[in-house]
Amino acid sequence: MGRSRLLPALLMTLALLAAACGGGTTSGGNAGGSGTAVDGLPEVELQATPAALVKAAERTVDTRSFRFSVVGDVTTSDLPVPLRFSADGGVDLDGNVFYLNMDLSDLLRVAEESDDPGMSMLSAFFGDGQISVVDDGQYTYVKMAAMAAMVGADTDWIRSESGSDSGLTSGFLGADTGSPDGLMRQLSAAGEVTEIGREDVRGVGTTHFEVKLDPTKLAEMAGTGTDPGLGSAVDTPVGVWIDDQGLLRRMDMQIDDSSGSGTMVFEMYDFGKPIEVEVPGPGEYTDESELQGFLSS
Repeated sequence: MGRSRLLPALLMTLALLAAACGGGTTSGGNAGGSGTAVDGLPEVELQATPAALVKAAERTVDTRSFRFSVVGDVTTSDLPVPLRFSADGGVDLDGNVFYLNMDLSDLLRVAEESDDPGMSMLSAFFGDGQISVVDDGQYTYVKMAAMAAMVGADTDWIRSESGSDSGLTSGFLGADTGSPDGLMRQLSAAGEVTEIGREDVRGVGTTHFEVKLDPTKLAEMAGTGTDPGLGSAVDTPVGVWIDDQGLLRRMDMQIDDSSGSGTMVFEMYDFGKPIEVEVPGPGEYTDESELQGFLSS
């Protein structure tokens, strides 16, 4: 299996995660209590219109905090089976904190089984495929032990200033990690909307809609730098599940390009509940400024 067979799959996986989260945190998302209504939020009348979907995204962001999970797979013509990936996280917009845990171990399993010596670089960079990100509003911490060792860090965690667009951490995961803007961008491109029926998501009653993205809206968004990054997914309906309070509970989507295809299911829960993150203490992280000599060499 050649190196070119896995790198497109890696890029597709990261693209799907970015499309879901806007970019990345971690502290055990607990499904307990996820199947409940949000206190004080009235029920709304749902309509199968693009405007109603955008309103649902806005209403979801207005809860100010939530947890999420992502599961998906990536398929390329050169790989015998789909590659699986998953992530879980949480975001508190008022507290400016988020966390994300990613599991790319399936990608690494295929790399380790490859007979191409060049694939050892992929395994060396991603290690066991477990990636954690924590942001406390001031600093972003990324735990990716193999990468940290490669860039000369003495610790598994690397720290950079939150929102930095030039650092190693934000350069890898994106400066808008954990932002709900990705949802807003996707639903802003909604065209035809079809109501499918009632379904439960994590024990909550929802209405399932199928959304066809509008090519004109996508083109306009790309022209203003807000392209949601869905590739040719315009040809594939996006699934949207909205509860009776008008909150987004689930989205599923597909991305297709010349390297292959990927599918993803994104769920949100625990709306309005506190999101607490535990950041590494002194001695547990390496500040990115300490690595500048290594990175510039």
